Amino acid sequence: MSTLSATVEGIGFWTAGLPDWAAARAYVHGAERVDGAPARPSPQLLAPNERRRAPETVAVALDVALAACQDAGREPRDLPSVFASTHGDLAITDHMCSTLAEAPASVSPTRFHNSVHNAA
Repeated sequence: MSTLSATVEGIGFWTAGLPDWAAARAYVHGAERVDGAPARPSPQLLAPNERRRAPETVAVALDVALAACQDAGREPRDLPSVFASTHGDLAITDHMCSTLAEAPASVSPTRFHNSVHNAA
């Protein structure tokens, strides 16, 4: 029988008003949310044009993964990674379904692209 083990080497964190692990830890200990924090992460692992088009779930997943790698002192390109989602990006799927039901001609090409191309 083989034994599985895991080690946490680095931590990444992001949510609105708490853009990193240090801010989240400070908040738990009574600090306020960060004033002027970005409304969404900007994942530096993506090219600028992909960064702008990426759905929030992808932006969060990549930003947090990079932060964890940096915290661990590891290069992302050296680590095997799997990102999976059972349902894709539900916010985009909901938007697409609502748009198709109410105004099919106004479906956004970018949102359609993201609905079939990206899943965090």
